[in-house]
Amino acid sequence: MTNPATSVATVDRTALEAKVKEMYRQVAENPHGEFHFEMGRAMAERLGYAAADARLARQGGFAHITYRKAYIEETGLPDASVDCVISNGVINLAPDKGRVFQEAARLLRSGGRLAIADIVADVVLPDNVVCNPDLWAACIGGAAQRDLYREAIEQAGLRVEVVQENTGYQFISERARTATAKFGVKSVSILARKP
Repeated sequence: MTNPATSVATVDRTALEAKVKEMYRQVAENPHGEFHFEMGRAMAERLGYAAADARLARQGGFAHITYRKAYIEETGLPDASVDCVISNGVINLAPDKGRVFQEAARLLRSGGRLAIADIVADVVLPDNVVCNPDLWAACIGGAAQRDLYREAIEQAGLRVEVVQENTGYQFISERARTATAKFGVKSVSILARKP
């Protein structure tokens, strides 16, 4: 039997990428449309995040911040080159979460932190959900079962220190709310450290 959190999901990566790009295009063109998730500055501020962008990073003198285009499971960065890996909802979109956590562990220096917010589920999602690119783009199809998700982090050699459910995060579409009720799909924040 394969481990659902670390095995590669049977979703077409090209179709998934196209669906995600299309959804984000729709968000950009119609920011007041109905989507499966909350978004924007108002949501960030409601969750307690201070407004920030690249301009603020430059003004604050944080010259070591760079933006790179890459897949999260294959960054191209050198081993042990970072102190912290941060992800907000991106791992959920990766079919091979085990590879993502292995890449994070490879990148981190000893004592480095993995700080993530992501979508998980109380149960292992059925194939008709996992194999649906529309549900992946809606941040539901890629939700790993929460205990298996944690196990995948630990199998990559990281020590999980904190797991916290983000009760303030809400799905807003009816379809996403149904998945929340049926499968226990929810947002969590996780802090892990490389020994």
